[in-house]
Amino acid sequence: MRRGEGLREAVAREVREECGIDVRVEEVVEVMDRIYADRGGRVRYHYVIIDFLASWRKGRLQAASDISGASWVDPARIGDLPLTAGLVPVITKALRLRRRRVGGN
Repeated sequence: MRRGEGLREAVAREVREECGIDVRVEEVVEVMDRIYADRGGRVRYHYVIIDFLASWRKGRLQAASDISGASWVDPARIGDLPLTAGLVPVITKALRLRRRRVGGN
């Protein structure tokens, strides 16, 4: 995030910079943190991760130079992808929220 930038504004900017698309940032899906300590037990890094539901508005999906790739994926194939541990449940939750928003089950 940049100084003075709101969360949703930062998400929209990062998606635009890294994936080339404009999104409408919607509700929070999940909040989690990761704490990494050194061998002596001292905290070296503490990350707070906030996952948002977002909708494509415009643009062509393309990976920027700082990511290895970007593609649209059939939700049924999420489990086939090499994803970070714990990401599949977050995506599943986001898909449920999306279905509720559009009137699905």
